[in-house]
Amino acid sequence: DNFISQQLHPELIDDSAFEQQLSKILANETDPFQKLHFSQVARAISSKRQLLEIMTQFWESHFNTDLGKVKNPAHEEQENNLFRQHALGNFRDLLQVSATSPAMLKYLDNANSRKSEPNENYARELMELHTLGVDNAYTSQDIAEVARVFTGWTYNGPFFFERRRHDENEKIVLGTEIPSGSGVLGGEMVLDLLAEHEATAQFICTKLLTLLVSDSPVSSSINQCASDFLSHTNDDNQIALVLEGIFKSTAFSNSLNFHNKVKTPLEFIVGLYRQLPVSVNYSKTRAHLSGLGMPLFYYSLPTGWPEKAKDLINSNQIMQRWKLTNSILFNKPLNRVSYISEPSTFLVNEGIETAEGVIGYLAELLLSHDYSELERNEALSILTNNNTEKFDIYGSDAEEKIRNLMALMLQFPVYQLQ
Repeated sequence: DNFISQQLHPELIDDSAFEQQLSKILANETDPFQKLHFSQVARAISSKRQLLEIMTQFWESHFNTDLGKVKNPAHEEQENNLFRQHALGNFRDLLQVSATSPAMLKYLDNANSRKSEPNENYARELMELHTLGVDNAYTSQDIAEVARVFTGWTYNGPFFFERRRHDENEKIVLGTEIPSGSGVLGGEMVLDLLAEHEATAQFICTKLLTLLVSDSPVSSSINQCASDFLSHTNDDNQIALVLEGIFKSTAFSNSLNFHNKVKTPLEFIVGLYRQLPVSVNYSKTRAHLSGLGMPLFYYSLPTGWPEKAKDLINSNQIMQRWKLTNSILFNKPLNRVSYISEPSTFLVNEGIETAEGVIGYLAELLLSHDYSELERNEALSILTNNNTEKFDIYGSDAEEKIRNLMALMLQFPVYQLQ
C-alpha cells in the first residue's frame, strides 16, 4: 500500500540521482533520434518513478504517432514530455496534448485539413482509438462533422490555429451543437464532450485493465473503473485516482491474475536490466528492441503497440528473446555491448553463497517464486554438476555455472510473464 501510494504521487519521489545519470548518458550523444530513444529506455530502467514511466509509455502508445512519418524527433520529444507531465493527471489534458501536438497533426494529416477539403483521419482516430472506441456511440456523420471542427488546427513550430482554413459554419457532434463562428473553441468543445462521455470511460478503463490486470478484464471491473473515471473528470489527478481504484480492486489482487499477462518486448528488456547487474549499452538496446519488433516511436499503425498475449508471443519471438538474453549473459565486457560482469560477486554482495540461496534469490528476482519442482531441480543440477559435487560460489567455475543458471531461468515460460 505504501509503495502504491508513493508511486501515485511521483512528484514526491526524489529522482535527482537518476536525472544526473540521464544527463551523463545523453551528454555525448548528438543524434536526436538516439537521444529520444535513450531517454525513454533509461527512464524505464533507472527512474524511481516506475508507475509514471509505465503510464507515459501507455499514453505514448494510446495516442500513437510514427516517427517514420513525423520525421521530427523534437516534436516526438515534446509530445513524450507532455505525456509524462500529465500521465497521472486529467484525461482531458492528455487529449489536449495529443490534439495540439505537431507530431499528431502531421501523423494523421490534420495539419493540412481545410474547410474546402476536411481530412477525416484525425477525427476518425480521435473517436475510434482515443476516446469512444471502435464503432461505439458515433456515426460516420459525426466523423465528418468532427473533421470540419478541426479544420485549421495545424502547426507552425508549435500548435497554430489557422482561421482562414477553418470551417466557421455550425456543426452537430454526437447530438451537440457546435455554434458557427466558434473557431478553435469548437474543437475544445468536442474534446470536452468526448472526455466526459460514458463510452470513453468504458474504453479507457478497458485498456487500463488490460494493461494492469488481464487481457480479458471482466465487466464488473470495467464498470467500476468507468464509474471512477466519470466521478473524477474534473480532478487534476483523475488518472491517479482511477489507477488507485484498480490497484485496490479484488481483480488486481486475484491470484488468477498473477502471471497471466505476457511481457511486451520493452517490459522484457527493461525487466532484465532492472533485475540483473547489466552494464547497459543504449545503442545496442535500441537494436534489441527493433529485433524484438518494438522500435520505440516507430510504430506505423494508429492503434499503438500490442498489449495482449496473442499479439506478442510466437515461436520466433521466443527464440529472439532467448538469443537476446544469452548474448547479454555471455558477452565479454566491452563498451559496444550490454553485458553482465562478475555475477558471482553480485550474489555474494547480496549475502548469497549456497546453491539453495542462489536458486532461491534468482527465483525471487526473476520468477517471483513461481516455478515447478522440475524447474528447481534443473536449476540445482546446473550448480552441482548433476548433483555430483557441492557448489562453491568462490570456485573457478562458479561464474560459468551462474551464467548458465541465469540463462536457464530466463528461458522458463514464466519469465515471459508480467
